[in-house]
Amino acid sequence: YISVTGVQTCALPICQLGWQVVPAKLPAEHQSWKRPVIPWKEYTTGALTSDNTFSSWYGPGGQHAHRQNMGLITGAVSQTFVLDVDLQKAGGAGLWISALRDQHLEGADFETACQKTGGGGLQYYFRAPQGWQAPTFKSELGIDVRGEGGFAMLPPSLHESGRHYEWIEGREPWAVGINEAPPFLIEAIDRLSAAEQFLSGGEPDEGYQPQPGTRSAFGTLTDGRESYMARLVWAAVVDLYRESPIIPSNEVLQERMREARSEEHTSELQPH
Repeated sequence: YISVTGVQTCALPICQLGWQVVPAKLPAEHQSWKRPVIPWKEYTTGALTSDNTFSSWYGPGGQHAHRQNMGLITGAVSQTFVLDVDLQKAGGAGLWISALRDQHLEGADFETACQKTGGGGLQYYFRAPQGWQAPTFKSELGIDVRGEGGFAMLPPSLHESGRHYEWIEGREPWAVGINEAPPFLIEAIDRLSAAEQFLSGGEPDEGYQPQPGTRSAFGTLTDGRESYMARLVWAAVVDLYRESPIIPSNEVLQERMREARSEEHTSELQPH
């Protein structure tokens, strides 16, 4: 994997998939090493890298021909998004993906390219259905999506663990293709993305007690209660995902949010 020929052998067929492939950092080069080693925003939109540019990176005598770490700029430019399943994260990601497969695929795996990360997780590669733009976000469950403006490491990149990213045998993109994500997966991703947006403030600050009656001249609360409520409700949603053997429906999520708000309102009425 470290020879010029080896790197070129990996980079060239991947580039021929119509992917925006760029050289990436090594773990020893930066704490946040899962990034391109070049300025990359210009490559997130528009046309794919020109042959001349790609050759200047990976051709004979190319600037990055000896660099084993490379990655994919995800989203519309590559017509691909990545579903990252962190199996090391408290079991939540594994339960999430298993529940989807059990409900919709009779336990079978997705039929699309898949790699094993150097950290022990899985990354599935999908095409986005027409009319849907894949988001880019991280979730508390350990399910991350690399969509528009995102980036994902590719084999044979070196992980900080000392292991390499590698395609699962028989699941290489040139062997099975990059298939369109099924509707049930799109729905699950949208649901999780919406929950993560709701989370934006994080979980409730420990020990916070809202002070009743503090209002601005316009009658709005100024004691941080709204922010606290958002954090409280999100914590309840995260707990529900962790506890549920199947993916909670939107109705169940809404009901749990209402319960969380009701519980907080009741606690405010109790003497302290």
